[in-house]
Amino acid sequence: MLAFAVAGVRPTPVRLAGVGSAAVAVVAAVAVADWLRPAASRTHAGRFVQDILDAALHQWPTLRPTLAAVLTTCAIGAVVNDYGIRLVTYGLITVLPLLALTCVRAAREPEARGDGAPGRTRGAPASGRTQGVTARPDRPGRLS
Repeated sequence: MLAFAVAGVRPTPVRLAGVGSAAVAVVAAVAVADWLRPAASRTHAGRFVQDILDAALHQWPTLRPTLAAVLTTCAIGAVVNDYGIRLVTYGLITVLPLLALTCVRAAREPEARGDGAPGRTRGAPASGRTQGVTARPDRPGRLS
């Protein structure tokens, strides 16, 4: 408010939202920069980012429907509202960083996919075969 008063600019809701958004973006950038440091050197901000990523990794199954819901809402909003593509942009600005960080986190931790071996899923035997599925000689190409 002081900056608005000194600059002689009237504080409107849009300007206040813009300043608030910029402040959140700066704080988030500093937190992510701190998170990129080694774990032993992180401050509370970097540990907070790590906590968010850990929670997001555990909620991976909910990410796909959430992304679909946000994109659907943005598409409908773009069609029925005169703001058009701006609504899609705002939605993507909200969702894509979360998606990117979740993907990076999942790629860094192979044990999150199962037992730690690349390309293997949880519970799959080491031989790569699926247990309990056999070829049926009476029906070529069919499995039981």
